[in-house]
Amino acid sequence: MKQISKWSIILIVVAIAIGNLWGQANTNVSALEAAREVPTAVAHTISQATVQVTMIGIEWGEQTVVQSDERQQTFTISSKRHIDKGIGTLLTYEGETLLVSHDHWSHLTSTVVPDLVQFHDADGRFLLEMTGDAFSQLVLFRDGGTLIMRAPQALTAQLPNAAAVGHVASLMPGDIVYVAHRQANQNDTVVVMAAEVLAIEFRNNMPLLSLRSLNGQAIEPGDSGGGVWLDGRYVGNLWMTVREVSRDWWRFYQPTEITTARSYAAGMTEDLLELVSVVIEPQELPEIQADGPS
Repeated sequence: MKQISKWSIILIVVAIAIGNLWGQANTNVSALEAAREVPTAVAHTISQATVQVTMIGIEWGEQTVVQSDERQQTFTISSKRHIDKGIGTLLTYEGETLLVSHDHWSHLTSTVVPDLVQFHDADGRFLLEMTGDAFSQLVLFRDGGTLIMRAPQALTAQLPNAAAVGHVASLMPGDIVYVAHRQANQNDTVVVMAAEVLAIEFRNNMPLLSLRSLNGQAIEPGDSGGGVWLDGRYVGNLWMTVREVSRDWWRFYQPTEITTARSYAAGMTEDLLELVSVVIEPQELPEIQADGPS
């Protein structure tokens, strides 16, 4: 009887342990399920500080028209061509309103700029159009990964709710963050997705966040510059969506790119903000009218 009693106790302990593990697993699943739903207040805060940035090139040409009396008349015409599109976030820092995005316009230089730059809000509403030269004059910092510029006054007048800045040092693997990205099949609208921080790596002394969306969907179409948020604070900007190459035998081993639920983002650091603060100097900025697109 003593032997039976001993094994009974062991079985009871094992059963309790399994039950605790099962309950913990269910709790974790429930927590992740709940985290997938982006709170309305969080989505509103993010959208209020989010802008869409479109760079446009103008192509000029000539068109000849033959009139009824067989005379020819030549007209100069122009057409707009989108160069790049991205997302930026308005931040407040040391009394300035900054616009932070991914520097996926790194091919642009002081001598190679777009003809026009347009800004729209998160819902696609037109806000402002300015020349590429005026845009370049507002840039404070760029390193091929992050671009920081003074926000145009005509922009902040329409979107006064700039975000507070957080630091990547407050992040840990396993944290749930919220990411701004353009809605699939509707590229003029920004939506918010919940993602898990898988890892924080450092490349060239820059923190790189490895993220995975909780709903399993990909962040399309990469959405460079979309803000990454933790506890209502901006902590980084999207770089890219991770793609994997698949080779299927029925396709004769031809490679096929598959968009995954993973992405990379650059983290905001105190060192970067201090570097920008050195560049910031009070100055009179030219007034830029928020006219409609020309």
